[in-house]
Amino acid sequence: MKKLQEIELWAWLGEDDQMDVARRTGEIGIKQSLVPAGMIPMVSVHRHKMEHHFDAAEMQAAVTGKKIRLCRFAFVEVVRETKEGE
Repeated sequence: MKKLQEIELWAWLGEDDQMDVARRTGEIGIKQSLVPAGMIPMVSVHRHKMEHHFDAAEMQAAVTGKKIRLCRFAFVEVVRETKEGE
């Protein structure tokens, strides 16, 4: 098992792409995808899981005109943790 400090996160990021241009904020955030359980953020500790959704990201970018990028994040620090647990 990997140590927390060795884990990378992979996420699809893009600028706010509200269809109503007046509601767009210009902020960059984690893109979401509709799955049977509902809307979920597109982030994983496994790159291949995010690469699997490239076609969906490409279609969304084509519809909205906003580029979407797969980004890698590395551990920096623990900012806060629960009292409970090991």
